[in-house]
Amino acid sequence: IEGVKGTEFYSLFISNPDLTTIYPVAVEVEELQTNSRVGRFFLLDVNSSISSAGGSPAYIQYAASISLDIPVQDGKSDLLYPPRLRVKYAQRPYGRILSRGNGALARVTFVVN
Repeated sequence: IEGVKGTEFYSLFISNPDLTTIYPVAVEVEELQTNSRVGRFFLLDVNSSISSAGGSPAYIQYAASISLDIPVQDGKSDLLYPPRLRVKYAQRPYGRILSRGNGALARVTFVVN
């Protein structure tokens, strides 16, 4: 958390090797409604739980699980179905992180299918 000044958002794209075709990757956030897709995601959120200007966050939200699915069409390895990034977020109390107590460390997973 040290040195983090704010929440940074990312957009993901996949391209073919010669960069002539670029595919935007839809992002599914598990906490949102079924079939909801967004265009951006974050890895670490330090802003959303700050209740007043200049205050500290109540909790830190982070990407606990990220799964990238890049399905190829049967028998056509050069043709893709739309790729998808699935993100599941979790939270940790900011005070526990500062004190390095129980809850300061988090397990994060990343899978590519």
